[in-house]
Amino acid sequence: MTQQYRRVEKTLDEIIEEHLRTEPLFLYSGVVANVKLGVQAVEQNEIDEEHHRWRGDVVRAVLEQCAARGMFAQNGNYIAALDAVYTQFPQKGRTEANNRVIISAAGAHQVPFDAEHLIDLVALPEVWATLHDSRGCLEQRQSNQQREWMIHEITRGGTQGFTLMTQYGGRRVFDKDGYEVQYSSSGGRAKKKLGGFENMSDEEIQQIHTHVMEKRAAIAAATNGTLKKQVNQLGKDHYQGKFHGDPGSRTPANAAAVLVDPRNGQPISSRLGLIAYINSSNDALARLVKPRGVTIRERALEVDRLLGARE
Repeated sequence: MTQQYRRVEKTLDEIIEEHLRTEPLFLYSGVVANVKLGVQAVEQNEIDEEHHRWRGDVVRAVLEQCAARGMFAQNGNYIAALDAVYTQFPQKGRTEANNRVIISAAGAHQVPFDAEHLIDLVALPEVWATLHDSRGCLEQRQSNQQREWMIHEITRGGTQGFTLMTQYGGRRVFDKDGYEVQYSSSGGRAKKKLGGFENMSDEEIQQIHTHVMEKRAAIAAATNGTLKKQVNQLGKDHYQGKFHGDPGSRTPANAAAVLVDPRNGQPISSRLGLIAYINSSNDALARLVKPRGVTIRERALEVDRLLGARE
């Protein structure tokens, strides 16, 4: 028995709607006004071979041109469904590229294009992996990577704690997880204070990183380069008995000296503070110890003492 095929006639509206439901034009489908505009645009299309006017590729080209010119309105229900997806998953970018992925997946899985079904669809691992992340998510990831890198440097790869110097020369000790360590009056460590890196803001970690890196750079400078040469010269002067009292000072030669930063008049009371000052210029040490060209013994001894002090 020979199977009979019946020719199916389609109206112009049906032809246009069928083309609008393809992936590139899907968001314009289901809108009556778009169908009418599509029919009109195809009928008015001026081509050399008029009998090709309603050929599939010609119709699609005309509709895509209409969409590009902004003649079509997007289907409000479809846009609302996509909005619901991006609200549910803010990690994913609200872009045309992601829209196309979702439309394609909806067609492949044959699910209705509504919020409930699209949210379930996007949650599928194979769909989720094909959607690119939002700008905010990318920025947060970069921020997290920067944060982890700073913590890695502060703790030398999570192997040691760190100390912070206060403006008054005090020290705050932290363990490798960022918890401040307190010492009890009876000896030994007390309980860790609340905190840790996980409870610090990015700004706080940035400040700690800057402080620790500057301190390490200052300590490194103390053992090499210009500072090492200057300190060695101080040692030679000390052992050769070249120290003299300040000719313009009434301070006894055996009085303890207080080092003062010539730039701002602030006292220098810590090793790191002294190193930071000496590194500020090539003649900083000379200005501190030899303000008038003659080494002041008490100041030189105080410099020796501070440089020999522990952190």
